[in-house]
Amino acid sequence: MKSPSMHDQSRKRIRIKEIKTNRILSDSLKNADDKRNKEYLDQLYFALGGIYLKQDNKQEALADYLKSAHCSVSKQNRKKILHNTC
Repeated sequence: MKSPSMHDQSRKRIRIKEIKTNRILSDSLKNADDKRNKEYLDQLYFALGGIYLKQDNKQEALADYLKSAHCSVSKQNRKKILHNTC
């Protein structure tokens, strides 16, 4: 029986990471709707922006970074977030 090629193994690992990342995104978005997490929304959206940026989805990343700045409790945090993303 033929063993899987290195290319096939790499594709499988990448696909598994994509599935895990999508699951994390889905769970995180569910948490964003929970009122108990309101004070952490800036951190949640900032983390989501980082995930989208790693996926080279700059439009979604920027949208989440802006949501992060908007949800930030303090003006100082907003300045940090906007400075780091621009």
